[in-house]
Amino acid sequence: MRHVFFGIAYVVAVVASLSVVYAGTLVAVVWPSIGIAVWWTVTCKRWRVFVAVSAFVFLVPPLYLSLIQDISLTSWILVGLSHLVAGPAIGPLVLLFEKFRWIEPENRGGGRLFPSIARIHLPRHVYRLLIASLVVIPVSKAFTLLAIVLSGDGISVTIYLSLILRDLAGVIAIAGAGIAIASAVVRNISVAAWREFAGVLTATMVLLLLIFIYGDNLPIAYLAMLPLYWSATRLPVILAVIHGVFTTGIATIFVLWVGTGPFSVLENDPLAQASAIQLFIVICVLLSLVVSTTVQQHSALVAELEALAATIPDALLVINRSGKVFPVNDVAHNLVVKDSQGDYEMRQLKEIDGVLLEESTRPDNRALRGETVEAMLLELVDDPDDSSRSERRFYSVSASPLYLQGETEAGHALILYHDSTDEYWAMRQLQHAHDDARYLFENAPQGVATLDDSGRILQANRALGELIGVPARELQGRRLDEFITEKELQEQITAALAEPGELIHADRYVNAVDGVRRRVALTFRTTTGEDTAPGPVLVNAVDITERQRLHELVSYLADHDALTGLVNRRCFEVEFRKIYSHGDNERSDGALLLIDLDNFKTVNDVLGHHVGDELLVDFAGLLRECVRSTDIVGRLGGDEFVIVLPDTDRTGATATGARIVEAVQQNMASRPDVLRRVTASVGIVMFSEARSRGVDPFILADQLLYEAKGSGRNRFAVLTPGREGEQSSLSQLTRSHIENILQRGALTLELQPILEVSTGEIAFAEGLARINPAEISVTTGEFIAAVERAGLGPELDMYVIRQGIQLLVELRRVRPDFRLSLNVSAQSCGADEVCALISAEVEKHGVAPGALILELTETAPLKDVEAARRFQRTLADHGVVFALDDFGAGFDPYRYLKQLDFRMLKIAGEFIEGMVDNSVDRSIVHSIMCLAQDEGMVTVAEFVSSEDILREVTHLGITYAQGYHIGRSVPLAEFIATYLTTSKNHEEEE
Repeated sequence: MRHVFFGIAYVVAVVASLSVVYAGTLVAVVWPSIGIAVWWTVTCKRWRVFVAVSAFVFLVPPLYLSLIQDISLTSWILVGLSHLVAGPAIGPLVLLFEKFRWIEPENRGGGRLFPSIARIHLPRHVYRLLIASLVVIPVSKAFTLLAIVLSGDGISVTIYLSLILRDLAGVIAIAGAGIAIASAVVRNISVAAWREFAGVLTATMVLLLLIFIYGDNLPIAYLAMLPLYWSATRLPVILAVIHGVFTTGIATIFVLWVGTGPFSVLENDPLAQASAIQLFIVICVLLSLVVSTTVQQHSALVAELEALAATIPDALLVINRSGKVFPVNDVAHNLVVKDSQGDYEMRQLKEIDGVLLEESTRPDNRALRGETVEAMLLELVDDPDDSSRSERRFYSVSASPLYLQGETEAGHALILYHDSTDEYWAMRQLQHAHDDARYLFENAPQGVATLDDSGRILQANRALGELIGVPARELQGRRLDEFITEKELQEQITAALAEPGELIHADRYVNAVDGVRRRVALTFRTTTGEDTAPGPVLVNAVDITERQRLHELVSYLADHDALTGLVNRRCFEVEFRKIYSHGDNERSDGALLLIDLDNFKTVNDVLGHHVGDELLVDFAGLLRECVRSTDIVGRLGGDEFVIVLPDTDRTGATATGARIVEAVQQNMASRPDVLRRVTASVGIVMFSEARSRGVDPFILADQLLYEAKGSGRNRFAVLTPGREGEQSSLSQLTRSHIENILQRGALTLELQPILEVSTGEIAFAEGLARINPAEISVTTGEFIAAVERAGLGPELDMYVIRQGIQLLVELRRVRPDFRLSLNVSAQSCGADEVCALISAEVEKHGVAPGALILELTETAPLKDVEAARRFQRTLADHGVVFALDDFGAGFDPYRYLKQLDFRMLKIAGEFIEGMVDNSVDRSIVHSIMCLAQDEGMVTVAEFVSSEDILREVTHLGITYAQGYHIGRSVPLAEFIATYLTTSKNHEEEE
């Protein structure tokens, strides 16, 4: 549709152009067809459209001319070429001036071919259009003159110049004005602008009437430009250009059709008159076009700068050499003060240390001298008359010189104040934090260093230097591996770099320069910076030499009997199971020997425990002498010892048993009094015999030991093939016999009181199983050991739990807050049937949370840790509390603590009994107390048998005490009468 409109307009313009030619001449006042051709071609978007439009521009004028007069083919072509060169050729030439290339690459798919003139933004585009017209139009008019010559008419320079001016007027008045109107930035014209436009248009019409009707002096015609300047400086470009075109159009009408006005004085010289009118048209349109676009650009630029300055949070000011200040935005008014004459002046500044800034060093004065000042941190001097400022303000001040056109020295300076108060205080806090971190780093009690990815020390603190024996500053640049006696640390460093934030642990021995070998716990961690790149490796070094020594001591004491130095029950059972299972795999035989000292109790009763202890130590030495270095000798407790003989046959085992019996007899024969009566009884079981019977060798050895004692002591008994031996009481404890005893209810529970040390009150009790002597002539301990060896621990535990919860119900009737603890073996911890029974009994009897405590006795390792955890979690949901019994004397107390969750720790009695006289026992108990406190557990001291032990327990801060000094185990009725009724009466009295 656009091209149709331009095509029609072009045809009409060609007809109109030829109709306004002065009679007898070849000159017209204006040639609008050229202007339309230029405007049309610069709107083309593709080359093929441009070519089509050019062809149309070429064909229409000669076709119309041939219709109204006869012209030769040559003249026909020359007329077409004249219009083609004067019209479509201007656009490419402007493009040549602008870019020196013909087409914008990015516009190949549909943008304009002539983007530089398709929208007139600046006056320079008008100038380029004018220059291109002055270059192209003279060339095109050469074709016109050639056509005139061929037609036989005369030509002159005046005609040539008049033709050029004619086409130039058409390009400026039509193409320039049209493009400017189409590309104007301001399109939403206000009502006020329309009113002003109507007024200035009316004034122009009146002025033109006065000039062209009554005036006859040519210069008077240029008075019509006064209203044009008004509209160009005040109205939008569209209205200003329309005003210019309107003015030239009315003036042309007055001259050509009315024949009046200043230009009529030249009516005798048509060429001069045409040239004068054409110059008038060009000047009027250029005035409107150039001035209006310039003003529009300036206004838009000012508006943009004002909007930009208003949105900048920083204060922007301009200062001249006379010291006059111009605040650019609102923020800037806060940084200036008014002098007595009402002019703005800069406020005083000072350094951040409070020193007043000298005038010569002020940023504005430096900028006026031609310097550029960047981010100078200064403090604003408070105005003593301004009470609104209650805090210090810091500014980052930048200044740059401003050179106006023609100035060799800066006449102005641009000042930018950025409020850096928050940043200043943040930096101060950051500096303080950095100083604090540095202080902590340097004075940390532990060794701290940063390493690069190769393990080289970047920084080290004083504690690390003291640990290694080298000044910290001399450690920089050295590898930490230089002081490590074991394998290198690169593996840990690589792991820390691969997983930033993860803590990597390693324990190493460090050879200090002073020759001391220290055990050090190392931790490695890498942090990431803001760029997410891993930073240096931070390493912490803690001297754990003493802790390691204590740990080794505790580990040794946990595995060895404190009195004899032999391995204890826990360690022996572990080693024995390894040998026994290994022997089964390798099909090699071995023997287990259980040894018991006869008449040992008499020694303790008559001569005292110290003599008994000496006897046990001597006996341990005798046992070591009677066995090989590869054999294992252990003490199970009291006067009961055990030996395992790997890789031996029946003959070797029998010889060892006989050697032990004879050595004890000979050693004791020379001793006085009751010591002479001390002998040894030994039970010997071959591994092969135990395997063939499918019975635990400990059970068989136990039976044979009692058989030897029953046969008169001072002898050994060996289980031989096909021989079961005599039936002692313990030997009757087969699996079926034990099951029958449990089913008959031959076990009863007695209650032993447990004292809360801080209050002196009986807080809870422990239920202890007691066997009925009428059932079998063995002790309860022997019976329970036999039960566990037979694998019937869960059955025994379920029997005890049923009775215990019934007792708990009775106890809480007397005292509602009373609690009861019951023992559970490692075999039961994780057993689904035991867990189900406890849950059911707790719900059945409505046991309150925390009232039932289960003591886990670590007599054997947990076979299924995850099952044990499920067992504990399930019962904890029912309010059951777990305690770890005999801590330090069982299978592996530390592993139990790590694997399960306990709220109570019962310290093994062997450490409690000895801590009054033995510093090692006291240290062990103290370390256990510290462990319990760190983990939030309460503690119970077992075997509190004297007032001295109770005082030591109180001193150490142990929570509860249990033992014969507190009270022995008694039946339920006696317990209530002795401990609960008295306590209840006491509470009522209070």
